Amino acid sequence: MTIEVKTSTQGTSGFAMLTRNEWEMAMESERHAFYFWNLRDPLKPKLAIVSSETMLNHMPQDQGMGQWDCTKVPFSAFTEQFASLDRNKSPI
Repeated sequence: MTIEVKTSTQGTSGFAMLTRNEWEMAMESERHAFYFWNLRDPLKPKLAIVSSETMLNHMPQDQGMGQWDCTKVPFSAFTEQFASLDRNKSPI
């Protein structure tokens, strides 16, 4: 399993920058997850674990002669998936 971690101190107002290389690595992995950490309140971090399949809905496509290198995905796209963590338990 491979994991890409993104964090934001702006909460769901923040964005994750994702490079083409990061995306291609995710696509090459049999099992990949994106961990989005909402650290707006550092004493109560929230985590959204997002699959590559879900992330695909937010990814750009190459068109014509254009090719993307980096994209910006809003944390708000995963608002429903964020969960507060019990510091004594594993999120997995």
